[in-house]
Amino acid sequence: MKKNNMLFSRFNTGFTPLDSKPHERINIQWGKHLTGFTLIEILIAVIIVAILASIAIPIYVRNIEKSKTGEAVTTLNLIRMAEKDYFLDNRTYTTGLSSLNIDNPNDLSSASRYFTYTIPTADANGFTAMATRNNGPYAGDYYTINQTGAIDSSNGHFQL
Repeated sequence: MKKNNMLFSRFNTGFTPLDSKPHERINIQWGKHLTGFTLIEILIAVIIVAILASIAIPIYVRNIEKSKTGEAVTTLNLIRMAEKDYFLDNRTYTTGLSSLNIDNPNDLSSASRYFTYTIPTADANGFTAMATRNNGPYAGDYYTINQTGAIDSSNGHFQL
């Protein structure tokens, strides 16, 4: 029992084997305690952050592009369904988006619109609707859908 009390009495007196504080550096010339980080510690932290950013940023950009592609696919499917309705009434498909019973997706005044939608070919046998990318690194690339619902892309970057 007395042995344990001696052990605790060491700590009560303020003595510890690692008495120095890790965040303090002693300036030998002046005898003052300096606080802060060394240049090496800061550089290591910056390097770690740069490595993590170099991994995360391409994944983020790819996910943003997939969400933009999702917008095009959703709108193309909407056009496809409207074309089916038009075909039931007229026994032919149409090339005019304004002829369909939907809001024209090109008329939406939005700065975030990423695609322009068209129906380049349509007849009694089928149609092809197209979403062409307006801006960004994939400007000019397009996605198409036909009467069967098959979606195709011009670039192969973001296959669904």
